[in-house]
Amino acid sequence: MKIVNLQGLLNCPENTVFCTYYPFIFDGLFVFRGKVNGSKFDYFYDSLEDCVDGEGIETVDIVNESIKTGSSFRMYYDSTSRAACYEDKGELFCIYDNEDIENLISKLQNCIK
Repeated sequence: MKIVNLQGLLNCPENTVFCTYYPFIFDGLFVFRGKVNGSKFDYFYDSLEDCVDGEGIETVDIVNESIKTGSSFRMYYDSTSRAACYEDKGELFCIYDNEDIENLISKLQNCIK
């Protein structure tokens, strides 16, 4: 893993796994999908954590139903978002290397019941 600034993230190839880094806090899990055309700072990403399979207010209903009843719901990992980054605010990002990704996959595979 390495820590880069915004320009370092923007220079990464598509499908790079990353998270936002604050001093000693690793926040989120994302897949870099590329720069927004015509923008110096903006980019597209997929989130791998907060992606309930639903739209709009429906997602609130889905989560509330799960809280009330303990029911399970599906996550949707194929949704691309825009960072809406219009200036470089000095953010830092952790870039996962192949070994990090392989270790994460192995850990998740051990969780399958």
